[in-house]
Amino acid sequence: YLPFFFLGSGFMLVETKAITELGLHLGGTWVVIAAAIMLVLVMAYMANLLVTRTTRNLTGAAYVGLFVSLLVGYALAVSHSDWAFGPPVMQLAMSCFVLTVPLFFAGIIFSSLIGEGRINISTAFAYNLMGALFGGVMEYNSMYFGFAFLYLLALGFYVLAWLFSRKSVGMARAVHLAPAE
Repeated sequence: YLPFFFLGSGFMLVETKAITELGLHLGGTWVVIAAAIMLVLVMAYMANLLVTRTTRNLTGAAYVGLFVSLLVGYALAVSHSDWAFGPPVMQLAMSCFVLTVPLFFAGIIFSSLIGEGRINISTAFAYNLMGALFGGVMEYNSMYFGFAFLYLLALGFYVLAWLFSRKSVGMARAVHLAPAE
């Protein structure tokens, strides 16, 4: 269940980054929270829709997309240059996409892990929630290292989720392939 813990930790950090960045674009607190939650729900819905509509295992590709999107977000956050172009509405749309696309890939991973393993869903959600709480505590590192650091911290948590999901899949295959006694 450790992949679910680390997925929750990374999620909290990416969501915090989205809320702080959207605060710069939208200003009002309630508007920012509403927009961030709406975008998270849209990305989660799209990820679940994709996982339920395909028979392919998308976990590996989703991890690659997640890692790349976090690195792109980090590079844009630390560049301090005006990377957004076009009218303000286009800049806002591009910013929303860059901030929330990691959540889309994380949603694919979460749904795929739930769907492929013989796990207790309540326990998986409990680990995910504990991870989100831990991610919330780790968010305080941004006060010292800056908000761009949250991308790297989230990347570290997602790498741990990937490593533990590979290990748990390998162990599940070994148990499944072991001869019956």
